[in-house]
Amino acid sequence: MVRTESVFSSIQAFEDAQRMVKPLASSQFIPENFRGRIDDCLIALEMAHRMGVSPMTVLQNTYIVHGKPGIYSQFLISLVNRSGYFASQIKYKMTGKKGTDSYGCIAWVKDKDGDTLEGPEVTIEMAKAEGWASKPGSKWKTMPEMMLRYRAATFFSRLYAPEITMGIKTQEEIIEVDAFDEQPKQSRFDKPLLSAEEQTPPPPPPAKKEEKDLTQDVTLFTSNENNVDWLDEQMQLALNALESPVSVEQTKELCKRNGIKYEKSLLNNEAQGLRTVLSYAK
Repeated sequence: MVRTESVFSSIQAFEDAQRMVKPLASSQFIPENFRGRIDDCLIALEMAHRMGVSPMTVLQNTYIVHGKPGIYSQFLISLVNRSGYFASQIKYKMTGKKGTDSYGCIAWVKDKDGDTLEGPEVTIEMAKAEGWASKPGSKWKTMPEMMLRYRAATFFSRLYAPEITMGIKTQEEIIEVDAFDEQPKQSRFDKPLLSAEEQTPPPPPPAKKEEKDLTQDVTLFTSNENNVDWLDEQMQLALNALESPVSVEQTKELCKRNGIKYEKSLLNNEAQGLRTVLSYAK
C-alpha cells in the first residue's frame, strides 16, 4: 500500500487517509508508540508517500525520541541500497587500530560511472570529542563497531543522497546530537520585568468538564440489556435526541462500511461514537 498522492494534497485525500489509518492504529503489528494514535499514523502515512515505501515499513522503523521522529539506521541503509542511485550497495572500510581512539570507519559505494564515492571518516575519537559516547541511551560503549558503521552510513547518505530521508534524522542522531536537558539552565537574563509584588499570578486552569455516560441515564435508557432489540431501541432514542434523519439500519450499515463495531459503547460520553458514525453519512 504505497500512496500515489500526498495525504495533504486535498480534503478528499486527507479524509481517505484517515479512514485508511484506522485499522493500522488498532493493529497489534505496529509499535506500541503508534498504537491507537491515528494522528501519528497519519503522519507516518505521509512519510511513506514521500519515501516511496509501504506505511507499515515506516511504522515499524520509526522511533519517537524526545518528541521527534527518528528512523532506525538499518532502515536508512536499506533506503539507500534500494534507491538505485548507485551501482553498488553501501560498503565499509575500517581504519586505524582496533581498540584505540583511532579506530574508525568510512562508508563507500561505486557510482554508475565506476568511480568510488566515500563518505566522511568516523572514529572513536570523534565520538568522544562530540560527546556521542556519553549521552544516555548511547550504544558507543557496548557496540562501538556497529555504531561506527551506522554513523558512517548516515554521513554518507546525508552527503550523497539527502533527498532519500528529506532531513529526517536517525534514532542515534537524535539521542546523541539532539539530546537536551528536561530542565534547561536559567540564563542571567531571565529575570522578571516586574517585582514579585507586582506580578499577577496566572488564572487557575478551567475545570475539566465531566463527561456524561448516556447509558446510565435512567430517563433515557432502560436496563433490559438481555432483550435482543435493546440496543436498537436505545440507538433509536439517541438518534431522536440528536435529531438525526439516519435510521438504525442505516447506522448499522455505516458502522459496517467504516469498520466500527455496532455496540453499546457508541452511546457513551454524550454519544460521541454515534456522532462520529453519523458524520460518515455526510
